[in-house]
Amino acid sequence: MPDGSTVQSLLRGLQLMTLVAQSADGLALREAAEQAGLKRPATHKLLRTLAASGFVMRETNPVRYRLGPAAFDLARMQAESELLRHAPAALTLFQKRFPAATVTLSRFIGCEVMPVLRMRPERICFLERPAEAIMSPYSSASTLIFQAFWPEERREEYRRRHPFSEYGAHLWKSKAALERFLSETRRAGCAEPTGKEEAYRVAAAVFNAGGTVCAALGARLPAGGRSSLAIRRRLRTAVIETARELSTLPDKRATRRGGKRDP
Repeated sequence: MPDGSTVQSLLRGLQLMTLVAQSADGLALREAAEQAGLKRPATHKLLRTLAASGFVMRETNPVRYRLGPAAFDLARMQAESELLRHAPAALTLFQKRFPAATVTLSRFIGCEVMPVLRMRPERICFLERPAEAIMSPYSSASTLIFQAFWPEERREEYRRRHPFSEYGAHLWKSKAALERFLSETRRAGCAEPTGKEEAYRVAAAVFNAGGTVCAALGARLPAGGRSSLAIRRRLRTAVIETARELSTLPDKRATRRGGKRDP
């Protein structure tokens, strides 16, 4: 119950956000006021304030209020924070299994795919946080993973910033060849680009609770006697499984809070 230590207007605004989120079709002003037990002028003012900050959005014809993008951004940021808290331990376990490999967690930041965490065989169990490194748009396995699982609009926006004719034509015979590779990547669940460089590269997508790719887990293994087909298969399987484990973090957090599997 509200007391002198709380801000009632904030509590009412949060109450309205909750009511809007619980409504499948959004709420009209009258419905929001009735459910919140508030007068319409006060409800209208609170909803306008929430809309101005993006936590609700106002639709017209008819006028209804729905949850806004800022509310979803909060959930996304918390999920990504959970990912970054657990990823170092996952990368450490991965490197112990494959000490000759470089393993990287990458994210899409601004308009670029960038590595945010990395472990290399030259520095065993040392977690690097690369600063402002940019991954190649058409040769990096991690970048190709993002392109494979992005919606078409995001993919086209990325390619406008990184024209295929300038950055990708010398790597791929045609855009059609690239699209076939991305289609196969979605089917296989991982990207394995081939090239002239003497290394095996593979990456898999990490998804958030909404099913959107939020990061890429990539591994690079130098060519040579130890880079046999069997080792590559093991590495590919480990990348896919580790990415899948990182993708389930929001579900695991919810389970812990719900107490369903706690001893």
